[in-house]
Amino acid sequence: MEKITRRHALIRVAGATAGLAAISACQKSSGVQCAAPGQLTRSQQAARDGRQYVEASKVSGKTCTNCTFFKTAGGDCGTCAIDDMPANPEGYCISWSQAEGAQYKKTGGQHA
Repeated sequence: MEKITRRHALIRVAGATAGLAAISACQKSSGVQCAAPGQLTRSQQAARDGRQYVEASKVSGKTCTNCTFFKTAGGDCGTCAIDDMPANPEGYCISWSQAEGAQYKKTGGQHA
């Protein structure tokens, strides 16, 4: 039987903690992918890249849901009026413009 030292036990606990933190972070987003790169043509992907579109916003308080260009489509995904392509409600791009009547709250994190 292998003797477990305090050092080995601490390393295992640290590894398990890091793994749980990563799983927890992944579960915070909806997990819905509305515009997978493989589903877009080159020109569509170039348009998305030019606007720096991401499926999960990293800019606090700014998501497709509260953007003037976002249109709901009745499912998990909506549509962006700029390019008429699928858009994730939790997504973001640099063309974001606050929708009329939408609440925008700066809550720490990045701000554009």
